[in-house]
Amino acid sequence: MLKRLGRWSAATSAVLTIAVLLLLTVPTLALAATTPAWPTAGELQVPAGGSSPSLLGVSCTSAHNCQAVGGYFVAGVGHALLATETNGSWTPTSPISPPSSAGSGVSLDLDAITCLSAENCVAVGSYSIPSADSYVFAVTETDGTWGSVNTITLPDNAAAQALPELASVACTSPGNCVAVGSYDNSDSTSDPPTATP
Repeated sequence: MLKRLGRWSAATSAVLTIAVLLLLTVPTLALAATTPAWPTAGELQVPAGGSSPSLLGVSCTSAHNCQAVGGYFVAGVGHALLATETNGSWTPTSPISPPSSAGSGVSLDLDAITCLSAENCVAVGSYSIPSADSYVFAVTETDGTWGSVNTITLPDNAAAQALPELASVACTSPGNCVAVGSYDNSDSTSDPPTATP
């Protein structure tokens, strides 16, 4: 059963994927983008002090111009990872933080991204608070600047420890997006949620 999670404030993004990207995550991130043949992958280093990186989603607006999202750890705390390819050159960054109201020691990762144009994207992910539940969110990039995390409210039947996650996001035009994933409900079963801005 699909459950609508509610709305988030998204100002931009839709998908136009042209290039193909190979993601290898162990021991460091390796990337390649060419079709129809896959060349040897190259390395992408995570920010200083990072370990256990992974990339989970990618969106490209033209050949060799892509953004990939995922996460990495520093001292056991998860951080969002955004890798941006510009004219074939990859740069890792971590511009997205959990809400300040979540406190300290919060782990955050990005799970999916979709872009209408370069520097205009929507990403979804989750964050968890120590000794508490996890939360799902959407975040919007407008003209190269990432906004604040927008926490998405779960349906009323969500379990106290719902363990929500969003696995994919798609947009047809700025502000018109759908994200899908799952959460545990109060009957101890999983329901696939959807969320729209």
